Amino acid sequence: MTIKKAEREMNASKNHSRHGKKHSHKALLISLISLGVVAVVGGGYAITAKAYETKFIKGTTINDIDVSDMTVEEVEKLVKDKVEDYKLDIKLPDGQSYTLDGNSISLTYVPDDGIQKVLDSQNNAAWITGVFGKKSTYTVSENYSYDSAALQSYLTSLPELDAANVTMPQNAGMQLGDDNQITIVPEVNGNEVNTDDFFGKVTDAVGSGKTTLDLTDDSDFYVLPTVTSTDENLVASVNDMNAFLATTINLTMYNGDTITLDGSTTRSWLVQTEDSSSVTGVNYSIDADTISADSASFIADVASKYDTDTGSMEFNSTNRGTVSVPIKVDDAVGYKIDQTTTANTIASDLQNHQSSTFNPEYSLAKSVSDFLGGTYIEIDLQNQHVYEYVNGALAADSACVSGLATDPDRVSDTGVFEVYWKVTNYTMHGPNNSYSSFVNYAMFYNAGEALHDASWRSSFGGDIYKTSGSHGCINLPLSAVQTFYSLTPTGTPVIVF
Repeated sequence: MTIKKAEREMNASKNHSRHGKKHSHKALLISLISLGVVAVVGGGYAITAKAYETKFIKGTTINDIDVSDMTVEEVEKLVKDKVEDYKLDIKLPDGQSYTLDGNSISLTYVPDDGIQKVLDSQNNAAWITGVFGKKSTYTVSENYSYDSAALQSYLTSLPELDAANVTMPQNAGMQLGDDNQITIVPEVNGNEVNTDDFFGKVTDAVGSGKTTLDLTDDSDFYVLPTVTSTDENLVASVNDMNAFLATTINLTMYNGDTITLDGSTTRSWLVQTEDSSSVTGVNYSIDADTISADSASFIADVASKYDTDTGSMEFNSTNRGTVSVPIKVDDAVGYKIDQTTTANTIASDLQNHQSSTFNPEYSLAKSVSDFLGGTYIEIDLQNQHVYEYVNGALAADSACVSGLATDPDRVSDTGVFEVYWKVTNYTMHGPNNSYSSFVNYAMFYNAGEALHDASWRSSFGGDIYKTSGSHGCINLPLSAVQTFYSLTPTGTPVIVF
């Protein structure tokens, strides 16, 4: 290597060394500047995050209020101003509108820790997200108090609640016309405010902070009738009653007369009740017990006109010719309507809406000959003798002893009776057990009076009854009473004269 070449290489080496040192100084300077910027910026971000410990980051909304960069105290004031400036616009179904002012009910904000809790829950380090448009929305309760009595007083003062302006609702009613038919009178809706519902909805609106309450289409605002003209039960009831009133009953009497029962009479059989809630003030209904009772009254009135009672009958006696004997037994001679059976038929037909024509049932429909039927017992007290006829022919007879003639309490009753009870081997007792007598056969025809054997007697007939008569019974020899007993069914007429 030449000296010159070596010098050149040495010089080149020196220049390179100086250039490398210069480049290293520049890189170091850039690094130091970058670190400084980061330190400055990072410190500023942290300072800003620290500041948001006492205020809300940008983009925060509480109860529709933008609270960006506000403190809790500032937000509380906004909420307080909002509450205490409260107004509720109320629209009613009648087209009227009213504004309830919070001041009129002493509405006052009562702060709690809800807003502070929102602040405490926010991520302060994320404050930069709000700067770039991120929104955070919160809802907290706006606690407040108000005078509920004042609220009720305000609502009560509205014209809609003034009694002078109120038409009360009335239910659909019934009207009984001259044509014996019931028509439905439509209901009246009225304009009575359902105060419980109205007050409740206003109270709820105030309680939730609503500023408008539209009740224009509120179906619960008015108290409505509970029964309308299309009510199924009402329509069915009226139809049922009209069918009842249209039912006609014709009774064909024994003498050919016709008695007609129709709506002109049965209209009064409907149960009529007062109903102040009804537009007519009255309601009608059908009651089975009432129909039964009125049917009974109706047939009782018919019976009072058509039942017959001769009171006595002319009897052709065996030894004394024709005698008049009072009838003491029911259903002996004449016509008597069976009121219970006939009334039940009438009531049933009416309740089933079944028009009908029929003959009344009779418990009695007899002439004297029908009553006697050719078989009867004849007791002739004057002659102290008993006769029994069967199918018109004398079948048995016997002397007897009747009640003591000198004692009114023991004399045998006269009249037309029937055998109502037959008994054998029976002990008869007097009033208060004043006596007792065993008999083999007895046929009772009048209360305690009977035809029976008297084993304690040795003779019968004549004038024995005048001094030693019975207590009212007809005493007979055992053989005779056995015969009478065998010939006599229960219900056999007994004529005592």
